[in-house]
Amino acid sequence: MKPAEGTRPDEARTRGSGPEDVTGSAPDTAPTPLVRALCDDLATVLGTPVDPADLHPRHDGAAAPLLGLVGVAAAGPRQVACRLLAEWVRAGTAERGEQPELWGPSAVDIATLRLGGERLLPGLTLTPLPSGLAPREAVERLLPTVAELLGAMRGVALVDRTRATTVPGWSARLRLLAEYDALGPAAAATGDPGAWVIAAHHLAASAFVSEAAEGSVWAQLMAAVRTHSVRALAELGEAREGEGELDRRGSADFTALVDMERSVTLDGYPARSGNVLQVVRLPREHAGRTEKALVLLAPRSGG
Repeated sequence: MKPAEGTRPDEARTRGSGPEDVTGSAPDTAPTPLVRALCDDLATVLGTPVDPADLHPRHDGAAAPLLGLVGVAAAGPRQVACRLLAEWVRAGTAERGEQPELWGPSAVDIATLRLGGERLLPGLTLTPLPSGLAPREAVERLLPTVAELLGAMRGVALVDRTRATTVPGWSARLRLLAEYDALGPAAAATGDPGAWVIAAHHLAASAFVSEAAEGSVWAQLMAAVRTHSVRALAELGEAREGEGELDRRGSADFTALVDMERSVTLDGYPARSGNVLQVVRLPREHAGRTEKALVLLAPRSGG
């Protein structure tokens, strides 16, 4: 079963196991030995503490923090964590439940675990985008996945105008959902489709997750949104040459394409390299003028 096409970001949680599904070992009750064992196993394979509360989604629909931990993990630990959950099912320790299915940059299966009719852990399935998909449609299909994982993050650096503020992931998710409602679907942006592409990319890229490892689902997702957005602009004749140099501070193309006055430095970021952490807004050639890019930068040493 493939994820529903044209799904809006706030619809991702509606395709789970339904309103009758209840969460086992609720946060306000003492966790069972099995829940503690699951947390201990996940902490071991992910290399980070996992609390029983991390297994529960928020009341506003934001995903369980465990999905965020899996989403920022490197490929190796992520694969082992997913295999661990599958083995709990295979061993008969828990049953597999239904779960949301969304589009992603690669295939990921985080199994929903149930025991005695109650949910131990809500999971998620990501299905790779089909080949040959129009770039704007690809961006649109990935936004619900961005919202889903964003809501599960413990902390996010959210770029707003000329500053970056650390906020809980659930708060960043709500902002993305509200702004996406205002943006509307790609098909409705007939007057200036390029502006829709820029705004859609910005919705995703204005959230930076410093814990995301190279090769993590989150890192892949950000790269996919950027790649498809650049392709969409190219399809419209609005891409700028040199876009690939936006990550190389100091290059000629970087200087020409990036608005440094409006770009943001992430104060407190541990690696004081001055490097580009994320391209927040893509450059665009439109109506004979260049709209420059905005980037998020690490602080410089001694700066």
